[in-house]
Amino acid sequence: MDGCAENALRGKRYAKRERRKLRRLLLQHQDITSRGARRLAQLLAACADPAEPCALDVKKKFEVDLRRNPIGTRGVEQ
Repeated sequence: MDGCAENALRGKRYAKRERRKLRRLLLQHQDITSRGARRLAQLLAACADPAEPCALDVKKKFEVDLRRNPIGTRGVEQ
């Protein structure tokens, strides 16, 4: 997983508190591996800290779609 998802979640454009409206993160067919899934899980966990900029408001329901990625068993666990 490259920095695109991180930029989308934590970048200045979408991560402002008044813009925390992302409800669906579609990452289908992005060649995300177990390592990338682990990094994504870390990013999502960081979004739980209100002091950290993030496009997701994890207090509300959201969906992460990772279909068609070579994540493997270890990545699914993340």
